[in-house]
Amino acid sequence: MPDNSTDLAAQFAALSPEPGPLDEPCPACLVASSRNCVDYPLDQRPREGSVHKRRHDTYLARIAEWEERRLNFAATMTALGSVTQERLDAVLDEYPALNANGYGSPRGYDYDTVAGRERLRELLGEVRHCVAWLATQKWQKRLSKRSASSYALKHAAERVGEVGYVCNGALIAAALIVGVPIRLDDLNPRIGIAL
Repeated sequence: MPDNSTDLAAQFAALSPEPGPLDEPCPACLVASSRNCVDYPLDQRPREGSVHKRRHDTYLARIAEWEERRLNFAATMTALGSVTQERLDAVLDEYPALNANGYGSPRGYDYDTVAGRERLRELLGEVRHCVAWLATQKWQKRLSKRSASSYALKHAAERVGEVGYVCNGALIAAALIVGVPIRLDDLNPRIGIAL
């Protein structure tokens, strides 16, 4: 299979998070005065509970979110280059229930997990696409009620780029490769991304 990691990187580069305005002054401070409140003496900084303080805290939270997304994007795009057939095989060896259909077998009908595992081994392109897509998302530090299932995330990944169909197992394998929080307890496990 051809190595298309540079094509994927270029395709997803437009989706990378914009850098946060780390050197720009707080917009709430500029409305209140011509100085940034970080430059104020301690006794002149915005008071707790004031509108200015709430706006300033929102501004700082946005900067932190942008920085976190930028770090996730950089780490994942670096990982994209290391998504090789050997790495995918290692993940499949480490997680024996992982297959093209998801994690484990569906309840209620017989599913050939061995054939599903072999099918997933052949889908390196889908796994790489999912790794690149995960780089554009905001990751949760730990799973929550808002964490989406792998099945919902696979559909979101299908809508981006030119890959078309993505199997559930490819998205789970990508999450395991890049280190997104995941709970492997179901066919469609929860992954630390909220849609």
